[in-house]
Amino acid sequence: MQRPACKDDTDFVLDLGPNLVRASGGIARPGLNEAYACLRNLNAPHPGDPGQGGGPMIGVGDCVVKATGTDGRAFGRETKCDGTGSSEPEYKVVKVVTTVLVARGATPDKCAPGTAFEFLLHADYRATFGPFACADKL
Repeated sequence: MQRPACKDDTDFVLDLGPNLVRASGGIARPGLNEAYACLRNLNAPHPGDPGQGGGPMIGVGDCVVKATGTDGRAFGRETKCDGTGSSEPEYKVVKVVTTVLVARGATPDKCAPGTAFEFLLHADYRATFGPFACADKL
């Protein structure tokens, strides 16, 4: 499954795939039964806003704590920047690099020298290239 193409301020992503399967008589067709609704709350709070500690994606302005996956790789787990979330924030995302594939001879977009924490944003953490986040220590 690829990351849905939702706006950065999306509060929640709803997977509509199961409804498409039911509508087609229970026939699952890979790639054809993928559909998502990108939702934004009508009123505050908006967990998808930068620094609010929620939403389906990590982006610029979000705060994270360093966590370790089952494969031993570090990743960022989102938390509220004001410290009222489940964890005290350690880093703030300052850049998101969406380059996934680097063409031969091209210079890939990178985090600035001295960036405190770089981590993959891809759902499959076995990926070698982005998308990834660049975060500064708080």
